[in-house]
Amino acid sequence: MKLTNQKLKELTDGEWTVNAVWSIGNQWRIQYVPSIDQIPCVYSTIDYTADDTYASNLDYEQIDFSVTDDQIVSAEWDTPMKVTAADSQTSELKSFDELYDAFKTYMKVSTSISSLGLMEDDSEDAAVNITKIQQMYCRVKVKNSDQAFEYVPVYVFSGYASQGDYKEDGWVNHFCVVNATDGTIINTWLGY
Repeated sequence: MKLTNQKLKELTDGEWTVNAVWSIGNQWRIQYVPSIDQIPCVYSTIDYTADDTYASNLDYEQIDFSVTDDQIVSAEWDTPMKVTAADSQTSELKSFDELYDAFKTYMKVSTSISSLGLMEDDSEDAAVNITKIQQMYCRVKVKNSDQAFEYVPVYVFSGYASQGDYKEDGWVNHFCVVNATDGTIINTWLGY
């Protein structure tokens, strides 16, 4: 990736947001994700093994930097997206109460102890701890298309799972991504 003055300007003027920072040995990794109107876009891994014919199988856009104390070691721009059109109509968003109800229903119906990676035999101690609810945008595959995508406003319910003395450390899960315009659940692993 060639870092032009324009790309560096975009990284600092609100078109990109720092999503995560972590260290590996003596290097730091800084992950940027796109922003729309200063609202960050969701980043998630994609499940390439999914049998779902509608799955996007296209990574979410990000820019990763590896840095040491005195230099940028590497820069990687994954899945650059080109915006070809913008819908100027303002979307009517559901109320937060409606979106929260969609989240609660999803968690009751679609989440199991094993899907959280916890032990079935201690299910009474299992908990999903939501530590952050954030408005974001999420790239979703356009229905009945091969490689057309759109960004939709969403609410992301994030946190960690725990069971007894066990607590996921250093890892934040997006337990549920709710489309803020219609209340549907978006599976970020599949891209829709």
